[in-house]
Amino acid sequence: MRRHTLLELSTPTMFGGYRKWFACPDCRRPARILYGVNSLQCRRCRGLKYASQSEASHWRAQRKALGIRRRLGASDDALDGPFPPKPPKMRWATYERLRAGDAALREQRLLGTAGGLRRFHSR
Repeated sequence: MRRHTLLELSTPTMFGGYRKWFACPDCRRPARILYGVNSLQCRRCRGLKYASQSEASHWRAQRKALGIRRRLGASDDALDGPFPPKPPKMRWATYERLRAGDAALREQRLLGTAGGLRRFHSR
């Protein structure tokens, strides 16, 4: 059985102090988290993916649109309601950019959902 020793690295942060890292026993890259039970490895060496990497594009669009609405102070998780009003200290240019982004994301979500339904019905 191969036994690894964990190397601990540290890098300076912007406003003083240090951030600690582990060195992956296999690739020696710095990693904040090592995964495994008997043998520890970084995310890349284990071949792990983030949940968003396997997410369908229309679900990603929905998640982003909800994030925009939450940023503007919307309390519910519904995309079919009216777009939230501009918060008091937000610039109009920012608000209009977010509004345009929300519209594009909602359209992308609808087109992706419709495409998924077409594939489902064509079977």
